[in-house]
Amino acid sequence: MAKLLVHVTCGPDGPTRAALASLVGRTARVAGGVRFHRSGMSAKARGVREVDSAHVPAEFALPGVLVRLTFEHDRALTY
Repeated sequence: MAKLLVHVTCGPDGPTRAALASLVGRTARVAGGVRFHRSGMSAKARGVREVDSAHVPAEFALPGVLVRLTFEHDRALTY
């Protein structure tokens, strides 16, 4: 199975871009076999906690993990 990485580089300042990325990620998740990772440092800087996003199964990841994931995936979409 091919791997797709959806990289969201915006936050509350770009709600439309964030929504589009979320839609693509959700569509991929519905198709099956998708795991979500969130930048732990970005979340911490914005005050986002795991309980705040409990409705979306995701794990917080440090930069090294996000870089590794980028290289491991066949395609990457950046929003």
